[in-house]
Amino acid sequence: MKHLIGYLLIVGALSSCVDFLDEYHYFVTPELLPFVKLFYTESQKRGFDLPTDGLSVSLYHYRNGDAGDSFNGSLIIVLDPDFVHRNLATGYRGDSLWVEWVVFHELGHGLLYRDHCAGESIMNPHNEHINEYSSNVAARQRMINELFTNCHIYPNK
Repeated sequence: MKHLIGYLLIVGALSSCVDFLDEYHYFVTPELLPFVKLFYTESQKRGFDLPTDGLSVSLYHYRNGDAGDSFNGSLIIVLDPDFVHRNLATGYRGDSLWVEWVVFHELGHGLLYRDHCAGESIMNPHNEHINEYSSNVAARQRMINELFTNCHIYPNK
């Protein structure tokens, strides 16, 4: 009986993975939905029609301390729930903009095929300009413009 229950649990887990990997799957955890919607709004302002099929943006606990990650070859984006909840709980706009920064950074990898770069960029892996992004409206707009201006979209990928 224990083996049957274990087998059923494994089958259930694997069948849920099949749904997750469905190419038409779209999932965004509710805490991150406003940031993902804003990313798509910013892309549409610039004439980009980015896909939603296969996109998954969710929360996942890290061991390496990164705030977010994207998995090469897929549209699976994850953010550390402690980072997200800690920054959203303060109620300060600057802290929520930090979450926005990480969502935009990871979606830059997944949807725009952007690599890391130096300088005043959302794609800077060292977050050197996050304070400017979160406190200076003009700097934030420059960095969002740069994110979409220097992207390399491969529509058939």
